[in-house]
Amino acid sequence: LVATLAAGSWATAFATVAVAEELPAGDDECTSPDCSLGMLQRRAFREQASANETSDKSSDAEACFSRPPSGNLAGAELCFCQLAGNPACPATECACPQGCAGVSWKHANTVVFRNRAKAHGCADDTVLLTSPSGYFKDPADLHYASGGSCQDSIITQLLADSWSTYQSEVGTGPVWQCFHGSRIASVRYLHLQTFCHSGSFHGMPTSNHYVASCVLMSSAGQAGALASRMASMLR
Repeated sequence: LVATLAAGSWATAFATVAVAEELPAGDDECTSPDCSLGMLQRRAFREQASANETSDKSSDAEACFSRPPSGNLAGAELCFCQLAGNPACPATECACPQGCAGVSWKHANTVVFRNRAKAHGCADDTVLLTSPSGYFKDPADLHYASGGSCQDSIITQLLADSWSTYQSEVGTGPVWQCFHGSRIASVRYLHLQTFCHSGSFHGMPTSNHYVASCVLMSSAGQAGALASRMASMLR
């Protein structure tokens, strides 16, 4: 009888304890092997669903940052596309007046370069332009592309990379981050304008979202929250 207990009931009891140790706090009311196993199966299902969702979001983001133009580009649009490294725009014949080599700061999914136009009211009048590697014609195109699933990831990355480049290459401190309104933007390749917090540039900053969508950025950690705010302004 003792031997039977050791081989049977004790093994079952040990399995129950082992399974229970894997359960999160609050599941200690589960005392039977079947209950504990069910708990583990449900948790595994939730974790797999969460992993699948994360994978789907990652795949969506990759598609956003590799989005090709809908047609052939020329002039300034082709220049921006080449600098951004969009696969559909090889820089075999550079379309940029300033050239394509040594004129930008390349990040994993964006490119930052100097605007030839200058800001007003800044100690350093440099304005930086930041474009994603994926093609979006203007803020409205970004807003509606793929049901709006691209806008948060694209804007977050634009804000983060423009911020870090401005702080290291231009000057430190808060900056204005602006998109021209879709009806106003002169270059039909999405680009973010970055300039000093005390300055102005081409009617920006403004509260008129048809003219521009602007946020004041003071730290790198604000990128995600400011991206959501900017997304709600896009016109």
